[in-house]
Amino acid sequence: MTLTSSSCSAFIRSLKLFLRQYAFDGVDIDWEYPVAEDRGGKVADYKNFVVFLEELRSGLGTKYGITATLPISYWYLQHFDVESLLENLDWLNMMSELATLTISLSKAY
Repeated sequence: MTLTSSSCSAFIRSLKLFLRQYAFDGVDIDWEYPVAEDRGGKVADYKNFVVFLEELRSGLGTKYGITATLPISYWYLQHFDVESLLENLDWLNMMSELATLTISLSKAY
């Protein structure tokens, strides 16, 4: 979808119609995971995601909210230009279900 400007534009037009038809107030983008080699990512997608969100904001304006969900793990988070992404987001969600925690079942806390 982010490979060409025309496919990105087509997606945004379709999304806008969908949001209007079903009375949604925004969209959450969950891209798992640009650039990550173990997920078939491409280096160019680091910047492509930023450009996509710029085009999405331009296409949706301020009528609709735009959020993104990012991984909490640095292994995947390093592949996102978070500072640049925030320029076109209203909110940022973190996938806390991916966090790991070591606990002791034998100790009372």
